[in-house]
Parts: sequence; C-alpha cells; structure tokens
Amino acid sequence: FLNKVCTFIADIDYGKIQLYAGNYDFWYESSQLALKQMKDANKKKEEKIKELLSGLNENQRAAVEYCQGASLVVAGAGSGKTRVLTYKIAYLIMMCGVLPYRILALTFTNKAAKEMQSRIGQLVSHDDAKQLYMGTFHSVFSRILRAEADKLGYERNFTIYDESDSRSLIKTIVKSLGLD
Repeated sequence: FLNKVCTFIADIDYGKIQLYAGNYDFWYESSQLALKQMKDANKKKEEKIKELLSGLNENQRAAVEYCQGASLVVAGAGSGKTRVLTYKIAYLIMMCGVLPYRILALTFTNKAAKEMQSRIGQLVSHDDAKQLYMGTFHSVFSRILRAEADKLGYERNFTIYDESDSRSLIKTIVKSLGLD
C-alpha cells in the first residue's frame, strides 16, 4: 500500500515524539495525530490527579505524592486512610508509571479490599485494578503461596485450616486411632 519503503522510528518520551522517516510526509500527519492524542491523554490524567489532590489536606497529599519507595499510612478511624490509599495507588499507576501488578495493598477485611478495588477501577481502569495484589493479609498471601507452591514442594490446591478446622481434624484423627 505504500509507494516507497519507509523507515519509521518513534521515540516516545513524556509526550514528545521524534521522527526519523524515509518518507517524512507520509508519517507527519499520523505522528501529529498521535502526538495530539498523547498530549490530550496526559492532560486528562493531570487534570484528574489535580482534582483528586485538591480534596486532600497537606499530610494526605504528601502521602499520595510520595513515590520514592514503600510507604505506610497510619491514621485514626475516619481520617481518610482509605481515600488516601486509593488515590495513592491511582497516582502511582497514572503519574509514576508503576505497573499495577507491582503494587501490594493489604486491608483487614474483604469488604474493604473490594471497596478499594472498585474505587481504584473507577479512577484508572477496572483491568488495572484487577492486576493489583490487593486483599486481606490472608487472601493475598494465600494467592502468593499458591503461585509459588511448587517451589515449596506443595501442590497449588492445598487447604489452609483455621483454628476450628485444625481442632476438628485433630479430634477426628485421635478418634480414628482410638486414642480418645
């Protein structure tokens, strides 16, 4: 479909495109369109983040914008922790380029995890939110153990017993061995 063989290399770095083309005229229009779309997308992201950050106090904003490594948010009930964590995860994905599957978010309840995942999905995308390692301590580490079970010498379909299940199993074993 082309009259000439074209060489096209696009170097995309923070919204700038540098073109090296054998047939420059052919690529110029499409590169300008791509550049405009990228600038529009970045502008929308920046506007969305500014809107999110404007509703936070100074300490909350600092927690959201910190991107230099792991962070721990400790605050009292009703202080906006869930909102800060939700915004922080969105900020990491949208502004810092962190891939969702590289984020670990732990909660104490399944309800909180589902709520946070839903909120993050509304801010970034539901596909990105599904890639997060997010949930309760138990559910996240169970997921990791299952993924790495073969390295530990276990099958992936192992069962984790809680205290009640453990007691019931021991009673059954003791009874079956006639040790009761």
